[in-house]
This record gives sequence, structure tokens and C-alpha cells, in this order.
Amino acid sequence: MKKIMINAMLAMLLWQFNLFAAPQASDATAKYFSQAKGSIAIAVPPAMSKVMQQILFKICSVNNNLTGNIIKLPQKRALLALQQEKVDIAIITNEPSFVIKQCNHWQIFPFAATAIVAVVNPQQKLDNISKTELTNIFGGTLSSWQKLTGNKEMLHLIGLYPETVGGELFQQFVMRKHEMSRKIFTVSSGGQVDIIVTTDRPAIGFRLYSSPDRQAPVKLLAIDHIKPDSTTICSGKYPLAIIFYICYSRKSKNPLTPIFINYFHTKMFTQQLQNDGLLLPARSTIPQPKSTRRKRRRQSNN
Repeated sequence: MKKIMINAMLAMLLWQFNLFAAPQASDATAKYFSQAKGSIAIAVPPAMSKVMQQILFKICSVNNNLTGNIIKLPQKRALLALQQEKVDIAIITNEPSFVIKQCNHWQIFPFAATAIVAVVNPQQKLDNISKTELTNIFGGTLSSWQKLTGNKEMLHLIGLYPETVGGELFQQFVMRKHEMSRKIFTVSSGGQVDIIVTTDRPAIGFRLYSSPDRQAPVKLLAIDHIKPDSTTICSGKYPLAIIFYICYSRKSKNPLTPIFINYFHTKMFTQQLQNDGLLLPARSTIPQPKSTRRKRRRQSNN
């Protein structure tokens, strides 16, 4: 166990070294925002705040006439703030079909995707697990490998700190209102999870799909018989896929809103997201209101 903790500490030092590298805006980004003036307010879920703060800092650092504010808000409060014009743009994580139906002047599009994945040692004879089983494992009600593989060994739980992006998303999308087991050994990065799982055969861990350790090959489990990969995650088919949506009003009084929205569609922005380990979702993940779907069915029948 001491050896595992030493490996985890080394991985943490490398992770922190990369995280706090000074962000710099590209020449293309500097040129794009060179004439922009004013202030923009963006509401984001806590799990997305660090990435968006870095991106907004890069943008505002190239122009003294431009300021921005990232406000951490859960989805309901973010949408309310957008409706009350307290923020100019809201980023949310749940499929916002009700927003499209009720607010015709609002526009929504997916701009980033990630996923929670469960990882095990490659020697484990396990390829699939249900979402309920994953909740029970990390909730402590399923504590042995016996129900999963027939092996009587006890499960060793490895996960991310609750304060990390992955830890927060795991609590939100997997545990929900269930309490986490106190027997979880928590670390600060997905790479550390992989290192521990590869050195500890009875271990099962969770991390974000986008943060593997390339030198520590692990087995990614399918969830409800759907394996996580860029296709299943970006399409939203993988049960633990997380799609981030940008929501804004076409009636926004802030002239910076369309400038930022156009920027969010550029290759410059999507490249920054990919550099941060996020995927680019399929546009088809935007749910359509039922009335629109009915109209299309009628047209196709005619």
C-alpha cells in the first residue's frame, strides 16, 4: 500500500506542474477580440468553472477594454440568471428541451463532452457493469467481487477527490443522493487512479474519460453494455456521458454576446477544449421540442 501511495504522490506532482502552467492566448484569439469592448458574464456549472476561467482569462488578457466574469451556478439558478439578464451566457449539463419549448428566443447548442468511466485491472474477468451496480459499489453496499466475477476478494475502491471536476461529476451523475463509501481511497487525477488500479488487482476506480495515464493500461468497463469511446460519448449514447450546452438569448442587450457565441463556434475555441481533454459532441445531441418532431413526422408522411 505504501508503494501505491508513493506512485500516487509522484503522479500528483506531475499533474500540478502541468495544471499551473501560465495560460497564453493564441495570435488568432488576440486578433479576434482586439476590437471588443465591455464586460461579459457567463454562468457555469462548478465542474466547468476552471476550464472556462482559463479560457476567459486568455481572452481578456489580450484587450484592456474587455472584462469577463465566470459565475459558478447550478443549472436551475444559471437559467434563472439568464432569464433575469443577470448573465449573458449560461452553460448547463442537462438536456434542455424544456428551455427550447418555453423560450423561443433562446438558442442552445452543445460545445463540449466528457464522461465518467469505471476502470479495473486488465486481469479482471469483467467487461460490463450496470449503472446501479456502480452506484452500489461506491456507496459501499456491494463490497465484494463475488457478485461480479465469482471471486471472493473484497473490492478496493479508488476515486477522485470530491473537490475535483471528476469527483463532482461522479457525485452528480452516479451517486446523486446516495452517500459515498468511507472506504474509497481518493486521489487528485485520473492518471493516479490508473496507476493504482494497474498495481492493485482487486481495485476498481472511476475517473474522467479524458484523463488516462498512458503508461498504465487499464480496462474501461462498459456501462449497461455500452462501452465508452469518443463516438458513444459525443452522441450521448454512453450512460455516463456528460454534454455541456451553451445557452443564450438572441435578444441579449450585450453586444459582446454574439461575439463570444461566434467565437465558441470557431476552431480556435474547440482546439482549446480539446487541449483541456474535452471532446466535441455531435450537434444531434440537442433535443428538439415535441411539437417540432410532430411537424416533421407529418411532413414526411405527406
